[in-house]
Formats: sequence, structure tokens, C-alpha cells
Amino acid sequence: MKYLYQNAELQSPNLPLYTFKELQILFNKYSDVFYLKTSGGSYEYSPSVHDYFILMFFERGGGINNIGENEYEINKMEMHFYSPGQFHHWELERNTKVHKLLICREFFNVLFHQDFFTLLLQDPVIKLPYKVFNRLITELKGIKDELSRDLIRQQIIHYRIKILSIMIGTEVCTQKDEQKIFYPPALTKFLELVPYYFKENRTVKFFASKLGVSANYLNILCRKYLANTATQVINSVLLQEVKFQLINSMNPIKEIAMEYNFYEISLFSTFFKRNVGMSPSDYREKFKNEKYFLKDLGLKSGLK
Repeated sequence: MKYLYQNAELQSPNLPLYTFKELQILFNKYSDVFYLKTSGGSYEYSPSVHDYFILMFFERGGGINNIGENEYEINKMEMHFYSPGQFHHWELERNTKVHKLLICREFFNVLFHQDFFTLLLQDPVIKLPYKVFNRLITELKGIKDELSRDLIRQQIIHYRIKILSIMIGTEVCTQKDEQKIFYPPALTKFLELVPYYFKENRTVKFFASKLGVSANYLNILCRKYLANTATQVINSVLLQEVKFQLINSMNPIKEIAMEYNFYEISLFSTFFKRNVGMSPSDYREKFKNEKYFLKDLGLKSGLK
């Protein structure tokens, strides 16, 4: 299946592009995920492109779901997978009920295994056993309840999504085992190198030279297999490390910035806010109360 990536609006200039930051503004909440429940005939759904992932869980009903260049029949107890930049449109029967989990790209990259992503990118529909589907819906409703709170306990949501990712990943690997993906050697090596070098050098040109390929070719590989540019892959690793430091250490923000090779605090703050939607200090403050709440539950902070 051809992947249209995030610049799909250039290939389909008449389609609106919806961003995750717009969702945060719409719901007036900072969150890595949002939950929506939709019924057939509840509203008119126009063809569009999104810059975030969507997991669609069809509880009942039917219809047609267009993802990318392909058309898929909708059946109950199915999950359909949408990747950023693809064309999306559906026509739902009136009795259709679907639960949608909207996930920002950066957070998805952390929680969902790359094989899981690549297999679903090739075949975005998976039939789920009754017990598994109902357990997933229970977790989704838990996420909905957390999102409805005035103070979102973001890390509780993260733990619930981790459970979702494990359950879905198990089904994907079980049902699609024969379709296992083997990345090109250059991409595999790139993914191995990023954790070692991202602190000192984050340019695509640097990693491309290490691999003996052009920066353009490395970007092509990342877009094809990971649905991200090489820069986004590097930055996702960086952002998760920085977030972990902000939440789990008392180190001054200036010290954290320097550790990750930002020698001007203003550049660090601009980078973080552009990608996360809030300043490093606001992010740290937001999670402070959640961290104490998790301790009371006997849970550890962080996503490891």
C-alpha cells in the first residue's frame, strides 16, 4: 500500500489537513491522546488528512472505510489503523458504533513497536477476538474518564495505552506473523545509531554519512517504513529523554538543556514548546502532581 506521508496535502491540495495541536486547542486540554465515540449518521465526515495516528475500534455496524489508496469493508469487532498523512474518508451505516483513539505521532513512536506499525501500515485492518475487543473497550473508557477530569492524570492514561499497545501488538504479531517485516540494513543501523549519537549530533547528514548513504535516501527509508522523516525519528528519541529528565529529576532546566547540547535555554525552550505544546517548566509543573498521585497508587513514574 502506498504511503502518502505528512505532505499529502501537497498531493491532494483540496483536502483539509487536521493537526494534533488543533485538537488540543479544540478540547482545551494538553494531552498526547484523545478519545472520541462516533455513531453512524451522527455527522457528515468529509475526506481529510491528519498529522496524527487514529485507532478505530468498530463495536457494531458496517460501512466502508477509505484509508490511503485502499477501501476496506467495516465489520464489528475490528480495529482499523490510520497513519499520519494518509487520505481518510468513511461511510458508516446508521447503526455503526466506533471508538476512536487519536494519538500524537511522537507518543505513538514511544509506545508502539515498529514491527506493529509496519505490519498495520501494509494491512490496516485486524479482526479482534470478542474477549480482547471488550477488554480494549474497557481501557478506552478508562482513558475517556481520565480525559474528562479537570486535571488530566496523563501518566495514568499512558499506562492504559501501554496495556492497549501490548494487547493489540500480541494480536497483530499472532495474526500477521507470516508478514514479518525486515527493514533495509541502512534503516536498521540508523535506528541503532540514534540512541548513541542523538545528544551530540542530530543532523540527518551526520547519520547519513555514518551509514554511507545520502540524507535524502535516509529520509525516503524513514518515510516508507516508519512514517516519519529522519529528523522526526531523532527528535522523538530526544524528546522522550528530555521528558523523562523533567519528570524524574530535580536538575535545573538549564542543566538539562546543556546535557542535550542546547547551549542557549531559549533555543531549548523553543524546540520543546514547538514539539510538545508547552514550555519545559510548564511540562514539569504539570506532571508534578501526577507523580505524587502515582506514588500513592504504588506505581512508578515514567513509561519504562
